[in-house]
Amino acid sequence: MSDTTITGELTAHRVVGQDFWSIATVQTKDIGSISATGKLLGAELGDTIELEGFWDTHKTFGKQFKVRECKVLLPRSDNGVIAWLAGRLKHVGKARAEEMLAHFGGAEALWSVIENTPERLTEVKGITPARVDEISEAYARFSFDRDRIIRFKRWGMTDNQIAKVVARWGDEAEDRLIANPYQLADLVDGFGFIKSDAIAQRMGVPKDAVPRIQCGLMHTMRQAAGHGHCYVSSGKLVTMAADKVLRIDGALVAKELAIMKKSGELVQHGKRTFLRVLNHYEQICADRIRALLEQRSERETA
Repeated sequence: MSDTTITGELTAHRVVGQDFWSIATVQTKDIGSISATGKLLGAELGDTIELEGFWDTHKTFGKQFKVRECKVLLPRSDNGVIAWLAGRLKHVGKARAEEMLAHFGGAEALWSVIENTPERLTEVKGITPARVDEISEAYARFSFDRDRIIRFKRWGMTDNQIAKVVARWGDEAEDRLIANPYQLADLVDGFGFIKSDAIAQRMGVPKDAVPRIQCGLMHTMRQAAGHGHCYVSSGKLVTMAADKVLRIDGALVAKELAIMKKSGELVQHGKRTFLRVLNHYEQICADRIRALLEQRSERETA
């Protein structure tokens, strides 16, 4: 199924759920109004958006454009600018947006003023210094969201992944990723070590970074648990993590394993290493079996 690219103005937009999945109407120049569904991260009413995806026919709602990727563009047409200003700014309606365009001589000139000399906006009747601040803040927010998404995509993140990260961390998302992208594996649904590591490597995180080694160890333990193992011998764990997952010197892995055991992230019994949660439940099982045996002994000696 080949992808198609469509550009148009977002005229209706309803977000369903917490990760920006939307039902939208887009007005295009070539094919008119279309129905689109998918994650329209950062898009608001009046925005010019570029959608990449494919056509599908829903059994109830008919023909729809299924969005794989959405880019929010700064509108360059007069109508697009009017829609952007009126849609994002509660004190700038269509009439005042038209006045701004006419005063500064079109879309390109108006964007230049907003970006470089916003104080000139007061030349338009009704635009007060407070309104200038509101317009500047809206433009800065738009630029921040757009540029942040571009950076995320340079790190190899899909729209779906970006939506989950932003839904989880909001404006802190980029700082959290820069500080430690391996947080994704534990804190954001749908990520594990493999996906987190791919993003981290695109970000330039060294292969011997401590967060990478620790996340790789947890991944190795969870894989073993998924295959039915309650524990892994410490020597085998180091070998598996170093050779198959992290592909680094085993001595570095052994050092971090010792630190994780000391902090309680992993639990050591003899030569066996347990995930903390599995160790907890094993202890509960052992306690209950002991209690049953004690009850049986008491009945037999009564």
